[in-house]
Amino acid sequence: MKKEEIKIRGLSKTQVEQLANLAQKKGYASTNKFILSILNQAIEDEQMIGVKQYFQNVLAEMIETQKALLILVQQSNANVENLSKEASDMFRSYKKQLAYYVNDEDILKMED
Repeated sequence: MKKEEIKIRGLSKTQVEQLANLAQKKGYASTNKFILSILNQAIEDEQMIGVKQYFQNVLAEMIETQKALLILVQQSNANVENLSKEASDMFRSYKKQLAYYVNDEDILKMED
């Protein structure tokens, strides 16, 4: 694969020296390799924007799904509590009726 070249114009001598110093400080073999790494990182970052957006959308959907599930679970728990209360009320009512018909006070002492 043929390597392409580009020229960067408009840099001052000081800026070129600063780039060379940064390249050396960061352990690059040359200023060119340092600049290439910066450019490659910029390209990768640009490509990652789409991936990040996708995952943000997926996470947002997961959060909304979990909120909806939580509401359903809360409603289900409320229904169970209501059914339990109704069953307890019915038991007490049946217990009273049974005690009345069989005339037995021990039935009234039964636990709910």
